[in-house]
Amino acid sequence: MPNNKLQATLDQILDGVNSLLKIAEALLAKQHVTKARRKLSRSELYTDDFMTLWNTYNKKTGKTEAAKSYRAFKRRQIKTGYYREAGFETPEEMLLEKIKAYVQAWPPARIETGDYRVHLSTFIRQDRWMEDPSDWTASDNSFERSAGPVWTE
Repeated sequence: MPNNKLQATLDQILDGVNSLLKIAEALLAKQHVTKARRKLSRSELYTDDFMTLWNTYNKKTGKTEAAKSYRAFKRRQIKTGYYREAGFETPEEMLLEKIKAYVQAWPPARIETGDYRVHLSTFIRQDRWMEDPSDWTASDNSFERSAGPVWTE
């Protein structure tokens, strides 16, 4: 008879452990479920502060991607507070100053020669705004392109 009581107690413990395992699995499954991303509306993407940046930047390619990059940039800056360390009151103010410097580094003659400017989304996403602005400017017209290699037969 003592064997039956022991077996019954072990069965109860096993049932309790199985219940706990099911609860743990449910909690883990809940953590791994990703929410479906809803599509952002134009007003959510194209905020006034983004449009100021967009209108300042002189390469009008990839507006939606640039807006998404800007949203991520803004969240990251608010989280880290880097813009305050750099002496700016808002992330928008910091990025606008960097964009103005980048635009000034690309005079019309430089653009006409085909010198490459990155898209605004790339400028934001790859943290190009953190580069030294002197790296963006070309001195002594070194930005002029050569005709390229000459092919001989």
